[in-house]
Amino acid sequence: MGIGSCGTCAVEVEGEVSEANWKDKARRSLPPHSPTANRRLACQTKVLGDVRVTKYDGFWGQGEDVVWTSEGR
Repeated sequence: MGIGSCGTCAVEVEGEVSEANWKDKARRSLPPHSPTANRRLACQTKVLGDVRVTKYDGFWGQGEDVVWTSEGR
C-alpha cells in the first residue's frame, strides 16, 4: 500500500472494498479532487470481493473521460 499523499491513483471502484480511511478522505478533500466525486485512492483501498475499477483522465484521475476500465477483463 502507498502512503496516500500524492492522489494520482484516484479511481472509481464499484464492488466490495474497505471503507475509506483518513488518508483517503483527507487527500480527496483537496484540489484537484472533490470529496463529492465517486473516487477512491487505489493505494488506500482493500479489495474484499469482486470489483470494477475505472480510471478517468487528468493526472490525478479527476477528469470525467474514462481512460480505462476493468469491465470485460
